[in-house]
This record gives sequence, structure tokens and C-alpha cells, in this order.
Amino acid sequence: VTWQPAASGIGARVAATFRGRARVEDKGAAAAVHLRTLGATERQVLVKELEVFAAAFEAELRSGKEVLEVLPRAAADKGQALQRLLAEHREKENV
Repeated sequence: VTWQPAASGIGARVAATFRGRARVEDKGAAAAVHLRTLGATERQVLVKELEVFAAAFEAELRSGKEVLEVLPRAAADKGQALQRLLAEHREKENV
């Protein structure tokens, strides 16, 4: 199973388990799982499920305020993308 179909399945899995109390936002290459409406025990269960998923698909979990992002390990964040663009720009100027 490849990453993209598996990532798309996160929403259905979370919806079935938590009956709409946890919202999953499809971000294309990633999924953001919003935890705001869950109690402490439910959060622990969900985090454990996401950790198992991440290990199975070589994904990583990034935590934010009331949210967990699930994304492929190779995914760059905005800072890395900006650094890469700046490096490419500098290379073109030096040619």
C-alpha cells in the first residue's frame, strides 16, 4: 500500500472510531488530525493508533496546538522548502 491511499484512509478510520469527535483535514500529501474535542483518554487512544499507522507507512507525526499532522518522512516543511528555493536562487546567480 502506498502512502497517498493510506493517508486518505485516516479520515474514515478516525471518523469510525471517534464518531465525529475528532476532525481529519486532508492536506493532500498529509493529514491533520484535530484533537480539540477529545478527552484525555480518547487522545491517548488516537495518538497510539496514529503512531502504529506512522510506523507501518514510514510516516512521521508532528504535533501542534490541538492537532497532529501525519505526513511522509520525506516531506519538507515550509522552512525547508524556503531554504531550498533560496539555495537554488543563489546557484543561478553564481552561474
